[in-house]
Amino acid sequence: MGDNSSTEDNTDYQQIPNSTKFVIMLSLQVPSLLCYMLIFVFFFINKTIRTAPQNYALFIVLFLDFTIVGVDISWMISLYHTGSSPYQQIPKSTKFVIMLSLQVPSLLCYILIFVFFFINKTIRTAPQNYALFIVLFLDFTIVGVDISWMISLYHTGSSPFKSFIFCEIWRFVDFPVWAICQILVSWISFERHILIFHNRLLVGKWRMICLHYAPPIILIVYVIGFYIYALYIYPCEKSYTFENVQCSYPCYLNYASIALWEFIVNYMLTTICIIIFSFGLFIRVLNSRRRLTQSRNWRKHSRMAFQTAFISGLFIISIFPFCIVNLFSLISYSDWTTRALEYCNFICYLNPLLLPFVYLISLPEVWTNIHKIIYRLKNRRIAPLPHIG
Repeated sequence: MGDNSSTEDNTDYQQIPNSTKFVIMLSLQVPSLLCYMLIFVFFFINKTIRTAPQNYALFIVLFLDFTIVGVDISWMISLYHTGSSPYQQIPKSTKFVIMLSLQVPSLLCYILIFVFFFINKTIRTAPQNYALFIVLFLDFTIVGVDISWMISLYHTGSSPFKSFIFCEIWRFVDFPVWAICQILVSWISFERHILIFHNRLLVGKWRMICLHYAPPIILIVYVIGFYIYALYIYPCEKSYTFENVQCSYPCYLNYASIALWEFIVNYMLTTICIIIFSFGLFIRVLNSRRRLTQSRNWRKHSRMAFQTAFISGLFIISIFPFCIVNLFSLISYSDWTTRALEYCNFICYLNPLLLPFVYLISLPEVWTNIHKIIYRLKNRRIAPLPHIG
């Protein structure tokens, strides 16, 4: 009897076949992602739901579970389908399809934002949009120029122009622009504290110049100066590979001193600043809600905090994994860090492609105008034709 029961246990509890796991997870993943997107859209459109206190922690849980369904389960589905880890080199054809499918709607959103920005004087002259507009314009450059060259490389297998001069231009379009956007977002996360809680510091022409207009310009000058030195002046032997993005990495990355400065100052510290200042702002606004509600500017301040949280969240999701894997590669360089860096670099390029959508979500004025246009189209009636005879 003992032997028979053990045999029955072995037959009843067998390993679930990978094909069964693949079918179940794939059949549930697509409707699940659609439901998550529907919930998020409804959340951002409906102000009552969005501002309800009981939905604060629940929204964080939903967002994290959405990440698991979109990323973790996608890798599991790939594993169950192919029988090997999905953590391999991303095929160029896959990168080509993903980037091309996102580039066109992203460019259209950028154009819509710029048109709305120049038409609406209130948005154009708002102090909180000064540095943010620079970030949007630079990311628009990345999507329109840098990513276009990458799409061409993924499609043809080589650089659009096999010229050393073009390679240097490509590197200068990519490296400084990325660093400027990263540093400016960290500055935006800090400046929102001044605009909301210490706006008296900006009263007066010279204070406005010194504390509002000058810092982004100084940061941009620093980044441009750093990369002019790193790319063109730093003494190292340059090499070009026309089959790689930016014709391979610049030679200064082979030297620890300048490479560490770039990684720590331009990326790691700025990412930490974004996390601290953006989440700190969100918590301060929530804690000060009762006091700020009595002010006329409560709606504007809460909108600024939510906008900062959304934009900073996008940068954190895309840049933070890159920083962590880079940190591991500095401590102990191995094959998995090389493969992981490729994935992290690719995720980073999704940042400028998704930024206009995140920014549009945080602009209620745009949605108000869209609702007005839809309302007018619905209520538009064709005048009856005159009766003849």
